[in-house]
Amino acid sequence: MKETKKQARDVILELRYFIDRIDQIRNLIHGKKAIPHDEKEILHNLLSSLKDDLKVPKNRQALNEIEKAYFTPGIYKASTHLTMKVNSHPIKSDWCRHLDEARCDILLLLSPLEGLYP
Repeated sequence: MKETKKQARDVILELRYFIDRIDQIRNLIHGKKAIPHDEKEILHNLLSSLKDDLKVPKNRQALNEIEKAYFTPGIYKASTHLTMKVNSHPIKSDWCRHLDEARCDILLLLSPLEGLYP
């Protein structure tokens, strides 16, 4: 049981990490009508890094039942919503909507896991 709880806590931390990164990007865009060029460059880099990092866990083999049930599906579903091009305009391409959908997919699996392993 201790090992399962540790595995669950590890998955919770990893999923929370992705939520934090999504929030970071979203917070830089939300409510803005325009984004200066230098901020766009930062956003492009953040999105590129996030998309790349979502691919790595998605392609790795799940090591345990917790990862199979919560981590792998959450990351896979989130990555399917981040279809916008990295070099697209964050406002015109509606990054916030895509980020919100990805965030929801992770939260749908994270919340019950946190309830089981607080």
